[in-house]
Amino acid sequence: MGYDIAMGKKQKPNKIEWRLYLGLAVVIAVVLGVFLVALTAYDGRETTLSDMESAVEETAGTPEKPAVHLLVASGSEAYILNARDLAKRALVWPEDVALLGEPLSQISGVDCATGQPSWLNPGFVQASSSMFRSPDGRREARLNTEKRSAGNSVLIQYGNSVNSLVLRLRDGRRIIDPRILGWLNKDEILLAGKSTSTLTVYSLNLSGDVSRWSYLPPDTMSVGLHEGKVYYVRPVGASDVEPSTGGSSVWRAYKDKPHERLLTDQDHMIEQVFFWERGLVFAAEQDELFIFSADNSKPAGQGRLLLSIGQEGWLVNREGGLYLLDHDGQQTSLGLSEECSVFNLPKIVLDKEVKSQ
Repeated sequence: MGYDIAMGKKQKPNKIEWRLYLGLAVVIAVVLGVFLVALTAYDGRETTLSDMESAVEETAGTPEKPAVHLLVASGSEAYILNARDLAKRALVWPEDVALLGEPLSQISGVDCATGQPSWLNPGFVQASSSMFRSPDGRREARLNTEKRSAGNSVLIQYGNSVNSLVLRLRDGRRIIDPRILGWLNKDEILLAGKSTSTLTVYSLNLSGDVSRWSYLPPDTMSVGLHEGKVYYVRPVGASDVEPSTGGSSVWRAYKDKPHERLLTDQDHMIEQVFFWERGLVFAAEQDELFIFSADNSKPAGQGRLLLSIGQEGWLVNREGGLYLLDHDGQQTSLGLSEECSVFNLPKIVLDKEVKSQ
């Protein structure tokens, strides 16, 4: 009941005022109810999203690695192998040449049984493993096995033309016990040999000029060329009065500047070296493999290094079987024997993906 204070008289109840209070209470109740319902639904939605995210993470796991495509040639058979799931696709000559992404003559690989470089001829046929093809695919070089009074020579084949280049320095000294390391570029070949008692790397150009590229230390045990880099291996601790401790070191040779020591292993005699962007991978005696990076070596199983597979690692021969060795030191079987040649196809252009069904 209300009062009119100014007049001091009683007022009758205001029906409009009661209805207003009642309506306001109803609105508040409705709003509160809606809020509680929405809050409950929101909590449920949060749980559902969380569950979904967890499920996605569990399903996704480790991101799928990109496909690694290799060309495998064995006898009259040639096919593309997806090294991830071992799916195969037979190659048809000449229709499938365009799939390779680069001229057939420029694709280099390896004879998996011998470890010698390998190339392909028309028809996807393996070329002779006794020759070295230039980077542009136009020329082939091999040592002349015929004994001649003029001395050792290298045969350069260009199309149907063959030119014999005698291995002799400008001062008349002959190169003895030569071994081709490979093409440094499309116009220059590097060889290891001797014109004195010291093992030396020589350069041979297409005009037949032979020059000393770099001397090597007297205790050099082996020398090689990988991806344009010349390396050699020396024993550790050897001197005129002290024998080697059993370890070895890898050095990189340069033409016009001091050589660089890349690693020293006190326990192993290193026999093979492959370069990669973060270090080296090397094979020691008894086919022990090690990956060297950031001044540390870690074991990578056993095998012989065959071929670099770009960012994916290396092809290795382990007891006659072929494996893909990744940068973490894990080996995955390719289900192939060594009786084949394998070529990496980093520029492959597929009309359809090679996948297992």
